[in-house]
Amino acid sequence: MPTTLLSVTERDPRPKLGTVERSILRLLDEVSPVCLDDLLQLLPEFTWNQVFQAIDGLARAGQVLLRRHRTTYHVLATDRAVSHDHMMTPKT
Repeated sequence: MPTTLLSVTERDPRPKLGTVERSILRLLDEVSPVCLDDLLQLLPEFTWNQVFQAIDGLARAGQVLLRRHRTTYHVLATDRAVSHDHMMTPKT
């Protein structure tokens, strides 16, 4: 009987987290919600583009919410936020 090899996405469809995403989620564990401008200041090792792209990906995956309050944007962790290991898993 032929063996079918599964791709990584077929074995585990959850995307792996990058360094920026893990840093954002760790920070949101301590402070949530956080103003986007403050988040950028709290993560000086990353560029604005890196942080915004990571937030976009996390928001699309349902891990964070990005909300506008008047002229500022706030990032909030969701109840589906991930643990800080290598894979996205539900937060307990």
